[in-house]
Amino acid sequence: MANRYWVRASSGNANTTAAWATSAGGSTGASVPVGGDKAFFTGDVTTDCTWDITTEITGVELGAAYSGTVTQSTAASFTYDLEVGTSASGNNGEWDADSSTLTVGRDTIVKATLTGGSANHSFGSLTIASGGTYIATSGTTKITGEAASGYCIQTTGTFTHNKGLVEIDAGARITEGQNGPYWDLLLSDPDTDFYTSETWEIYNNFDLVGDFDVQNNAHHITVHGNMTIGDGSTTTRYMNATAYTNNLTVGGTLHITNGATADLGTHGTVNVGGIRNTGGSIS
Repeated sequence: MANRYWVRASSGNANTTAAWATSAGGSTGASVPVGGDKAFFTGDVTTDCTWDITTEITGVELGAAYSGTVTQSTAASFTYDLEVGTSASGNNGEWDADSSTLTVGRDTIVKATLTGGSANHSFGSLTIASGGTYIATSGTTKITGEAASGYCIQTTGTFTHNKGLVEIDAGARITEGQNGPYWDLLLSDPDTDFYTSETWEIYNNFDLVGDFDVQNNAHHITVHGNMTIGDGSTTTRYMNATAYTNNLTVGGTLHITNGATADLGTHGTVNVGGIRNTGGSIS
């Protein structure tokens, strides 16, 4: 594994030895990052970068003092992590996916600005720290795992939904998430047991195939569109983890599919535009 540092004197493409050094602020001529390498953008050189590297590399870090923008012109893939900003405050850089896909095997940490553009992205986890902003893709943001914190998605910063879909496909694990608020939300893996950590709001539709549990009082759920529990072949549960008091509001139709369960008995106020039960159970 080798580290590569962005040192191009003027804005331009990343896929050239004129853009990279072996140390921060060093001389150009280092090889372009390849598999196993990690790329760093530091305050030593803050020119904009067009990311046209097609090889999957270990990861990318935009340091707190880097004030430029890295814009993808092709699909980008990182085995481990993408860190956009590294300081608790004062981060200025931006990663812009534009119309290209972005795949991060493990953690995506946003302390500056990550602009999702319009393509589909996949992150092992997504952490939007205080002061950070994720302008979501208008396509799909898929979360496939969780961070060491136990959260698959953590949003103490700013999440802008951009009318995109957030899909939680976290596998056979118990995981936790914070509110966006989201536009469309899908819990797609029946083996995932998902817990809320606060009040949630979904501006359009909420579909869950994995279990969804509310784990504290006043963690109210508001869905402005439709809400569907299960996919007709799973034993999906929507429920309180224990006898907590929470409100459920669905502006459209609450659909409980075959084999699914809507545990509404321990809720506070339940307001729905309509209920459709096609073989599920309500308690």
